[in-house]
Amino acid sequence: MKSYIMRALRDINDNRFLNGVAMLTVALSVLIAGAFLLIWTNLNHWMTASESNIRIMVYLKDGSTEAQSQDTTYLIQGVDGVQKVQFISRSQALSEFKVQLKHQASLLDGLRENPLPDSFDVELKKGAVRLNQIESIADQITRMPAVESVEYGQQWMERFANLLNLFRFAGMILGGIFFIASGLIVANTARLVLYSRRDEVEIMRLVGATDLFIKMPFYIEGMIQGAFGGGIGLSAVYATYMFMSSKLTSDMVSGFWRIHFLSIESIGIIIGCSTGIGLIGCFLSMKQFFRN
Repeated sequence: MKSYIMRALRDINDNRFLNGVAMLTVALSVLIAGAFLLIWTNLNHWMTASESNIRIMVYLKDGSTEAQSQDTTYLIQGVDGVQKVQFISRSQALSEFKVQLKHQASLLDGLRENPLPDSFDVELKKGAVRLNQIESIADQITRMPAVESVEYGQQWMERFANLLNLFRFAGMILGGIFFIASGLIVANTARLVLYSRRDEVEIMRLVGATDLFIKMPFYIEGMIQGAFGGGIGLSAVYATYMFMSSKLTSDMVSGFWRIHFLSIESIGIIIGCSTGIGLIGCFLSMKQFFRN
């Protein structure tokens, strides 16, 4: 195996330009796929964090009695996924609204009647409820007799989920295209090296060298191209991550908008894929060369 590796390294050194182009192509593919994966990872993290902090506001119908309010409280508490229910009377809601308005609170002094309804602030179980479950919980509450409407920022959440799916889909498509292009370039690089050494290959075959003995250095060369290209691409992604992190304030980094880098599992998968692309490219070129 050591001799195979030494021959592969020698071939890479003798054909630095071709191998450099192949590595840079793999690196570009990893950079694009890794950048989309990094964006998707953080969007998914923010989506999960948002879901765990969603509170459902339940508004009662005008004229609802105290008994109906109590019955609704018990019904909401019985819904799976609900952690806590707090009743907010219309007078309390108006008082809190005035506090929020601060200096403009005097604008409400001329109101003849309180326009705000009685409501409930519903807190969900953190980490145990996803977006589709929130929709189900809201639907159950909406069908309760005394409930007029339910709000939980559903439009914002749906748009965020659509954006998340868009980035995942775009990353898969672009990453796939560039990985295929990388495989073809690696295959062409190996084919050019083979043709430049075809006399040497023919001599080895004439003296009885096995196909494995001839092919193995090229397979290792392709794997090295893929692994090094993947490492370069991931380094570029990490540099981008560090640059973005440095632009955030300490308060933002420690809070909701903290940026997370790719997990160890994701890094391993990317390196494995890029190495596999190099191996597959060499395999295809070997197959065609020895067929001819």
